[in-house]
Amino acid sequence: MASFLVNQDSEVAYLSEQESDPTEGTASLRLNLNVDGKQKITSLNAASKSTNLVDLMPKNSSELSFAGDYFNPKSKNAFHAESSMVLKFAIKE
Repeated sequence: MASFLVNQDSEVAYLSEQESDPTEGTASLRLNLNVDGKQKITSLNAASKSTNLVDLMPKNSSELSFAGDYFNPKSKNAFHAESSMVLKFAIKE
């Protein structure tokens, strides 16, 4: 992962690893990135650093997925979590 950015217009706060889970409903999210079913990055947020996710051999594949918790499930409003991730691929010879 080359970068993870939280857009300024995001109505949802992305929690860091250091932040506790909220005990009351709040528009916040703990978003984790999994590689091949194993958690690789905990709590993606604006401070997340560039991270090597996986080394692939030719003709192999890996699966990227997201998991996490949203801490305001009872909200009647639809808040928008806005972020972007850049993935960088390198070929080793």
